[in-house]
Amino acid sequence: MTGSADEPSRLAEAIDAFLARPDAPTESDTVYLARHPQLRDLLEPMLDDAAGDDAPSQVGPYRILGELGRGGMGVVYEAEHAALHRAVALKILPSGLAAWPRRVERFLREAVAVAKLDHPGIVRVFDAGEAQGVFYYAMERVDGGSLRAALDAIKQRCLGEPRRLADQPQIGLPGCSTRIDEVAALGVGVAEALAHAHAQGIVHRDVKPQNLLLGVDRQPRLVDFGLVKDLDTLAPASVEFAGTPQYASPEQIDPTRSPLDGRCDVFGLGVVLYELACLRRPFDGASTESVLRAVLQEEPRSLRSFDPRISRDFEAIVLQALEKDPRARYPSARALADDLRRLRDGAPVRARRRSWARATWRWVWRNPAPALASLLALLLVVGGPAAARWFTTRSSAEIAAERDVARASFKVARRVVDELLEGFTDEDLAESPQVRRLRVKVLRDAGQGYADLLRIQGAPVDPSLSLAAMRNALAEARTLNAFTRRNEAAARFGTAIALSRDPAVIDQFEARIVRATALGGRSVAHFLDGHFEKGMFDAANSRLEWCELRSRYGRDPRYRSQLAEGEIYAELRLADVVRPYDVPAAQQALGRAETLAADHEPATATQVELQLLAAEIAQSIGDIPRARRAAEAAATIIRHSEQQAPLRTPRQRVIETRLAHVRASLGADQDYRQLLTTRNQLVRDLPDFPQHRLQLVVALNNFSRRQTTALRAREAAELAEQSIALASDLAAEAASVEHLLQLARSYVSLSAALIVTHSPEDLDLATGLLGESQRLLEICLHDSPDNVDVRSELGATLSNRAQVIAIQNSDTKVDREVGTRAADLLQRAIAEQAMAMSKAPESVSCRDHMTKHLLLLGWAEFKRDDYVAAEAALERGRHRATHANDLIRFARGLMYCARRNKSDARTAALDTLARARQLGHGDKLRALGEDPAFADMRTDPRFLELTNPAPDAKR
Repeated sequence: MTGSADEPSRLAEAIDAFLARPDAPTESDTVYLARHPQLRDLLEPMLDDAAGDDAPSQVGPYRILGELGRGGMGVVYEAEHAALHRAVALKILPSGLAAWPRRVERFLREAVAVAKLDHPGIVRVFDAGEAQGVFYYAMERVDGGSLRAALDAIKQRCLGEPRRLADQPQIGLPGCSTRIDEVAALGVGVAEALAHAHAQGIVHRDVKPQNLLLGVDRQPRLVDFGLVKDLDTLAPASVEFAGTPQYASPEQIDPTRSPLDGRCDVFGLGVVLYELACLRRPFDGASTESVLRAVLQEEPRSLRSFDPRISRDFEAIVLQALEKDPRARYPSARALADDLRRLRDGAPVRARRRSWARATWRWVWRNPAPALASLLALLLVVGGPAAARWFTTRSSAEIAAERDVARASFKVARRVVDELLEGFTDEDLAESPQVRRLRVKVLRDAGQGYADLLRIQGAPVDPSLSLAAMRNALAEARTLNAFTRRNEAAARFGTAIALSRDPAVIDQFEARIVRATALGGRSVAHFLDGHFEKGMFDAANSRLEWCELRSRYGRDPRYRSQLAEGEIYAELRLADVVRPYDVPAAQQALGRAETLAADHEPATATQVELQLLAAEIAQSIGDIPRARRAAEAAATIIRHSEQQAPLRTPRQRVIETRLAHVRASLGADQDYRQLLTTRNQLVRDLPDFPQHRLQLVVALNNFSRRQTTALRAREAAELAEQSIALASDLAAEAASVEHLLQLARSYVSLSAALIVTHSPEDLDLATGLLGESQRLLEICLHDSPDNVDVRSELGATLSNRAQVIAIQNSDTKVDREVGTRAADLLQRAIAEQAMAMSKAPESVSCRDHMTKHLLLLGWAEFKRDDYVAAEAALERGRHRATHANDLIRFARGLMYCARRNKSDARTAALDTLARARQLGHGDKLRALGEDPAFADMRTDPRFLELTNPAPDAKR
């Protein structure tokens, strides 16, 4: 390490990054280092020092038996006092930090602070000291694992949905009758431990599930006082944030709000209790900044909305612990423990239930724009479903007499809400995630209200009520799509479709419009979730529905415009989502949309989309001039529309970003950099909408792979690292298949950039990244076995692993073991790709992946001396290849086979070169005369004809 001027600041940055690493990291060291490439030379020694391989056999009087875990502030070992034979957990400060005085001080401060405490709910410290430059302290060993591990296991059992859990204890705490009773009992234990610490002048400041260990008796033990604050020590208030963002109190984030005292630990415990009850944290976000903003500004969602079995008293206790103003919280951890104990004993609790008026006022104060919508929605939420449930308790005669009144009042409430929500334009909804979330809630409650009314109304069914229920389900599905909640959206589209088949409305024009639209919407949701066959099935039915509607109503001027707009929109959506899987189907859908648009002047946004799709499809088939003309046509329409209406709406911004994406894929690097700037701006302006972050990940990956192809490995790696950071946030926020798939692709992008360098260190890191990608994709495959994109990407990942093996062993002349390892990976890659292609046989990317797999398999079979199998793999692959370099590689491999097998592989090689010439790659063939692989052909007339400088047969 050089002694440059910036080394101290780099070292401080490296130490902070190391300390921020979780105690139980979910990523490997290789992936962790990939996220901090600029600090790799400093972090590697720290990781090496913390690794168990170099663990000391003895520290002071303690004999090391094995590693228990590690975190930023040290490694914890299972150890035994040599003289006393007492089993302990021994925490050791890594040597990389021992030279940093502030870190040594923090380490020893933790030991001193815990040594002052004597409580069964706090892990005891027995000893502390220094031995031969190694700082350590010995503490009580707790063998039951962490609360975080127990909580993660519970989430896995019920897929993160508390309603799926049986109402019985989940952790194993004795003496508990229900799940929430167990959570309350655990809260009593932790609160009493905190109360003891506070009485000794100690504030923990980092209460979270990772810092709560469970003994064999399942009782919680508080551990890790690394951020401890000693209230007896007079010191100026720090403006530096200390803690874990999701569990930090508002005054920890903003010290100007209130001085720190034990109430910040009450808040942290409130977050833990909330997460235990609801299986999600009350404050979360895509980035640290968004989490901190949520802690400071947003109110936690009602616990009972996740699971109605949660009692109102327990909810009141947790929400009082989570009050943003410390004065409104419990005054002490002891007071919180007492209230939880009252809850368990069935006595009245002192926590105030959050009244509707108080909660509404808080929300109005923070969110004035949609406040009126919330108040009017109450008319629907309460007036509709409540009226329906009230009628079920009345006699049949009373129901018959008052049914019409109920239906009328429900329609009034619905009309008021509809008119209000229609007042918010698409642009308002795009700018305001709060309004969209409110819309989802209102529509969901309305759907339940419609279901209740349809259930009790009897015969005959009121068609207008059925139509309203259908439109409601359709609107909810579209709104859910904005939050990338594809499965929920598909289900609500399904509700609209099912309602449209009611005999009372099945042949009505409005019902059929909703059915056609819902079928198209569900097909898009399926495509975006990787379910090609389901998407095509719904798309075909949607198109059939539109054709029947046009045939029946198309001549009526009252319906002509609505039908044209709806059908054009449906065809554009189909062309857009089917393009990656089936270019001919996308071309057909675009052609139908263009034909319809020629007879009907569509909206400006639709005209732009027509041109953008034309550009993207033309690029997919290699017609770059046509793609550029279409992109320029789209730009011209946008410029003209801005002249007519200069105000740029969010929808226009999204369209302009898509145009930038098309231009970037067709143009120079500068166009891609402009695209990234535009997408970053959208993410900054609309941080709560995951689709914008998802598209930014896609753009970063695409540009990274482009730079890798151009052998600009350093920039490619930097872009991939950005995509990993962003995709990791998305996956942490919602571990959907779509988000995990993008994270896996980001790992593959970084590995591809590292493979280009051929350095042993980078190849090792690439192997780790590909292993992590494979793990994520196998998780996705378990949840979504028919997902085309997941299978295709898994095939690519396995193939890349084989490629790394090939490069790492390129100097080995004959190594059957290497060839076998690579061939096994490639056989599985080919199997995964074949399954993907069986679902989407026209997919260009699937075809290109399969070509690469077969080419590499030919190399692997060569490595293990199976030349017949090598020739068979190359023969299968050459017919799929369309790129010049691939075709030449296949021809080269076939020539090697010809020498070994004395087969017709020579003729197959010439046929492959002829195909390259036919596809317009003659310029690539002219250099083959000097290629040693083709030395046997230098006098072959056909080879000479293919490699001469005559014009190509086709360009």
